[in-house]
Amino acid sequence: MILSERRKTVLLFSFLINAITNIPLNLFLKYYKFDSNLYYYLVVVGLEILIVFIESALYYLIIKDKKKNILYGFFCNAFSFSIGLIITSLLSLANINF
Repeated sequence: MILSERRKTVLLFSFLINAITNIPLNLFLKYYKFDSNLYYYLVVVGLEILIVFIESALYYLIIKDKKKNILYGFFCNAFSFSIGLIITSLLSLANINF
């Protein structure tokens, strides 16, 4: 369970929040033409930090706990980022490009 959360509403909300923020981010990163790898990584880090704050604010709407909502925002974003890296690496190893 996410941070020992057992309420199904919060768990469902976390997947919804992640989809709302993750899908547009990945579409932007996929189709925006970056001048260099350095610029790409700077944009990724900046947007990921922004998304942690956005997700934390959205979690506050349902959790109402300032400390927990920041942890949720960070944990869920780090988890989805890690999954994305794994999927990207596996696709790269399989020589599959989108």
